[in-house]
Amino acid sequence: MPIATFDIKDVQKLVDEIKDHQKSGGRFSATMDMIFEGDNFEGGVPLNEDGHSEKECQGTFWPSSKHIKPEAIVPMLRLVGDHGVYLITNQIREDGQAPSKTGLIAYASGCNPNKDDDYDDNKRFFGGDDGSVDIPVAWAELAIKSGAKHFKIKLSSKSVSLVK
Repeated sequence: MPIATFDIKDVQKLVDEIKDHQKSGGRFSATMDMIFEGDNFEGGVPLNEDGHSEKECQGTFWPSSKHIKPEAIVPMLRLVGDHGVYLITNQIREDGQAPSKTGLIAYASGCNPNKDDDYDDNKRFFGGDDGSVDIPVAWAELAIKSGAKHFKIKLSSKSVSLVK
């Protein structure tokens, strides 16, 4: 099982940014994991943009964040594998800038396109495809409080876990 390893200082910046964003009343976006979780919707079933369930749809169904209960949209770290492997937050920025443009990004060791020749080898993390996974902010806070120098996440085809 692959383990994504991040410098704790980079992760600390993301956690600090989330806390500052919360204090200022900032909003957070629904993540992919959130839009597919039935419990996040009234009635317990994901709904599309028009408010229809998959069962009610004829043809293609894609859940929408439009109908998620507001309290279900919480701060998260996102482990992303596309152009490298990295952590970002799900905060909505007022200026609309992407995390990569603001410096609010933490690359996994060996997966930074600005430093590593084989940065795009995310097959070991996401099975050959691009992907993303929600990571609870509390996991990062545990690693920070423990005094660890690195934040480590273990991925398998069926689970994601914090490495202590």
